[in-house]
Amino acid sequence: MSYAGIRLRNYIHVDLLHAFHYFEFTKDYVFHGEKHDFWELFYVDKGEVIVHVEEVPYELKQGDVMLYKPNAYHRLSANRVSASNLFDIAFESDSPVLDHLANRLIRLNESERGLLAQIVKEGFQAFAPPYNQPDVHTIVRQPDAPEGSEQLLQNYLEILLIRLIRRAHGGQEPGEKLPFVPKEKRERDLVRSVTAFLRDRLNQDLSLDAVCESFGVGKTHITRLFKRRTGYPLMEYFKRLKVEQAKLLVREEQHNFTEISRLLGYSSIHHFSKAFKKYAGMTPSDYAKSIQARAADSRGAGEAERDDWADPLTFGPVKRD
Repeated sequence: MSYAGIRLRNYIHVDLLHAFHYFEFTKDYVFHGEKHDFWELFYVDKGEVIVHVEEVPYELKQGDVMLYKPNAYHRLSANRVSASNLFDIAFESDSPVLDHLANRLIRLNESERGLLAQIVKEGFQAFAPPYNQPDVHTIVRQPDAPEGSEQLLQNYLEILLIRLIRRAHGGQEPGEKLPFVPKEKRERDLVRSVTAFLRDRLNQDLSLDAVCESFGVGKTHITRLFKRRTGYPLMEYFKRLKVEQAKLLVREEQHNFTEISRLLGYSSIHHFSKAFKKYAGMTPSDYAKSIQARAADSRGAGEAERDDWADPLTFGPVKRD
């Protein structure tokens, strides 16, 4: 018996990667603009920014994404109120269907954010830092990257773009979710619920017992689940969430270190500084100085160092393998 094969069609194909960035900007950040002959996907992970595309203004909030088409002039600035975390990935594609998404503001739904989280995760594993410098576009491969990480990034990006086009054409409801088997869905929902619980209590000194009691789960189960899905046990994850929020507050320049320490439930400024240095790699003072130095060098722009553990797109901090 003979079989007649069929060559699968590529609806969207990403050919070449030009940039992979994750930025932490101050509330006063300003980027004066550029244009280039490839596509760029830009996502607001935290905060708000104002984007001008071909001089048309857009206000992007957390969860919003834009796809700049080739040779579209674009610039952005912070809103002078809140610091922001931004992700962008620039790539080449000759797929004409991408024109359906060109220069449009889109709010991602849950499943689309999940795909974007996978893109970021695979990128962190595939490519070496820095990710936070706007003028550095050379992509360097990690010598010990997991097998297939670049291909997975490419696949997730192509899937995300296809899903956005389908939704733009009315083929998918905004709230539609990717299918999960029951156990995976239960675990995912539990981790998301506990993460939201932790984020709402960053001003407290939570214990593992308190979390387990609130959700009716055992210590061993929730600790192993968080470790498997985020790379960190639950309480270390919570401590890193606190430091991530502290960095945001430092960049917004509305509170001094003592006030930030109190807002985040630390028992003393000493404990706050110790935790900050452990997870951010520098003291709060040094972090603030680095922000100020970059702001001066960039005429009002400032980017903080990107930690290799943070992945707010998934559930919060996620350790890179």
